[in-house]
Amino acid sequence: ESAFSYDAVTLPKEINSDIFFREGQTLAVTFHSPYTSISQDISLAADVTLHQAGSVPKNEFLTDLEKLDKLHSGEPEDVESQGSQGSADAMEIDDGERNSREPVDMTKKIYNLDYQINVWSDYLRLHLHPKTVSLVQEYEHQSESENFNAFTYGSQVMNSTKSSDDIEDRIRFFTEESDQLQGFQFSVDTFDGFSGLGCKLVEQLSDEFSSKSIITFATSPAHFPNSTTIEDSQRVINSVLSYDGLCNHSSLCLPLCVSSTLWRQPGLATNFPNLIYDANLNYHSSAILAMALETATLPYRLENNCIQMSTITDALSTMGRKLSSLSVSLPVPLSTDSSLAEMFKHYTDLSPWQPITPYCSQASPQNCFAQTVSLRGIPKQLLKSPPIEGVDLDNPLETCSNMDEMLRMYLTTVFSRTFNAGVCIEQPCKTVAPFPLLFNSKVTTKGQIDTRDREPATVVESIPVMTSMQSSSCLGDLLRTLHKEGSKLDMKKFHHYLDSGLELDDYKESLDKLKELAECYDIA
Repeated sequence: ESAFSYDAVTLPKEINSDIFFREGQTLAVTFHSPYTSISQDISLAADVTLHQAGSVPKNEFLTDLEKLDKLHSGEPEDVESQGSQGSADAMEIDDGERNSREPVDMTKKIYNLDYQINVWSDYLRLHLHPKTVSLVQEYEHQSESENFNAFTYGSQVMNSTKSSDDIEDRIRFFTEESDQLQGFQFSVDTFDGFSGLGCKLVEQLSDEFSSKSIITFATSPAHFPNSTTIEDSQRVINSVLSYDGLCNHSSLCLPLCVSSTLWRQPGLATNFPNLIYDANLNYHSSAILAMALETATLPYRLENNCIQMSTITDALSTMGRKLSSLSVSLPVPLSTDSSLAEMFKHYTDLSPWQPITPYCSQASPQNCFAQTVSLRGIPKQLLKSPPIEGVDLDNPLETCSNMDEMLRMYLTTVFSRTFNAGVCIEQPCKTVAPFPLLFNSKVTTKGQIDTRDREPATVVESIPVMTSMQSSSCLGDLLRTLHKEGSKLDMKKFHHYLDSGLELDDYKESLDKLKELAECYDIA
């Protein structure tokens, strides 16, 4: 939401936010309606569509947001705990108390929400359309008696007429409102019951909208606290079934996790040179993934020269390679006293981004088949080094006149055997609240890297970001490790899968398909 542009007259509009969101208004409140339906298994003590709380107290960020909402709507602020109106003490309000009631500048205020965030609605800025959120009524979030932890449980939810019709009606509501439907973008958990629900939904939409593209981001946390051996095995089973289903019915599938490895237990967290984050906090890891998604999906969300979603999926999924990876440079390692041309010069053997797809290390550019790169937020004054009289800069990138030309030359030179595509915009990624405090002290308020520490009372407001959606050989390793882990399990011991509809032959067929897909990534 921080990237939305409400002033297209004075500010150039580079991103068409209507691709995923459509601004609308009722008599009471403005809605921003996602075009894709979101399913959650959370029993909420609040109306997330309107920021209205129930009995659970709000964190500091949501409290300030509520004040701001009331200010914009003209609604008077609630008067609480002021005592009797006839009391002289109750009428005396000092300047400090009066100032505390005034709405703060939320873009400048520092919020430390690390241990106040439990669910996604705890940092929700948007007003959501009532048809956006669909709750899974059959299961309760973090229930000890009825865990939503099996692929087949999610499949059963979608097979039930009530739930299936509800979700399909919500999606159809937004597709019918669409001016020109390119396709669908999904984020699907692959480790629990949502893996089955998501696969079934993707399958139904691929049948109903067979001419449209479907890009699926298969997500997984980087930490599973107090996990048992049985739970580890269940995650492997869910992953086998979901990766097979998503690759089969999606146009393109991209696994996302900040851990270097997955399946039974996540491995070490990916190191980002200028970030200090805790991979055990979903609040931190989801912020990194969200920032990468916001940038990687730019090609089909541009206001001008938009690339169709189908063009991207066709380019990355050639020769049956339905699985792709995503990497991100967060922020772009651009020094305040350097330039983009100089930075690119140092990244010829290794890529300038870190992978957020497990088993895909900073591999050699020679192992990449095809990629789509998005670059944003580079100030014009940092594009090239200032000319120095009498000095011949031995860097052909210095001859480029704009960011697009420079990115194209860099990709063509370094990824010479790769089918490359790239887009550039000037607008950076906003990192104001509720984005967590992830950046080290060397990152300036505008996202460049400085030798001096940032002022302690300031926040990083925006950063330059670069992403790469790739089809590369490392994805074969991901599939082979999943096949290896899945083949070790004796499915006859997991009765709840068999009792809820899974056939042994179906599981074996999924394993065979994963092995067959892995062979597509072998380099001859």
